[in-house]
Amino acid sequence: MQTMNIASRCLNLFLPNQCLGCHCFVESRIPLCPHCAQQLVPNLNFYCPVCKKRLPDGGFQCDTHQTLPLRAIACLFDWQNPLVQKLILNFKYHNLVPLKNVFQIYMKTIFEQQLNFLAEQRYTIIPIPLSAQKLRQRGFNQAEIIIPPAISATLPIMANNLLRIKNNLPQALTRSALERAQNMSGAFAINSASAIAKKNFILIDDVYTTGATLNEAAKVLKNNGAKNIIGITLAGQIY
Repeated sequence: MQTMNIASRCLNLFLPNQCLGCHCFVESRIPLCPHCAQQLVPNLNFYCPVCKKRLPDGGFQCDTHQTLPLRAIACLFDWQNPLVQKLILNFKYHNLVPLKNVFQIYMKTIFEQQLNFLAEQRYTIIPIPLSAQKLRQRGFNQAEIIIPPAISATLPIMANNLLRIKNNLPQALTRSALERAQNMSGAFAINSASAIAKKNFILIDDVYTTGATLNEAAKVLKNNGAKNIIGITLAGQIY
């Protein structure tokens, strides 16, 4: 393993990165050129997970759908954007961990916009966990490392209470919303219910499409006494 790491560092000295967007060569370890980075304009709004209605800042409450476990969702980028897909897929599956620095910048922006309210309401951040098997294979949990360090100084992070107890198929391999919901059913459990009861939570994940993962996690939190639960992801199909 040490030999492989040395070889990788040596190659990086001689082989420059290519931008994942336009394929130009970049000197940075981050495979994204300034021109393509400027095309990433985040959407900092929250929406109802059901009717897709844009919600006002603070409160995160849809008048029509008030009893949902997941009350609101914010997706920074459109998952249909090819550049967004390349960035996230390479980050997760091709070990381009330096991209976390890019994602943290955008995550920091949306947190800062809502920070006073989130701090006043004592929201706690929960990154969606991986199964133990997937964590061993990947070596990192993408939902954890995209959280900006500066935000963790203001909002607490609870990383070991929501557990992934089912090593289910990747959601990308399912074909419909029903299959995704079935694939995630029973995927999560709580380690300590007393740490959940009467608290507000922010679920963090990389991609939100049908919402099966976040909805299942929110349902488990709600069943263990959580008050309000919202979600923030890098990308999605919510707007």
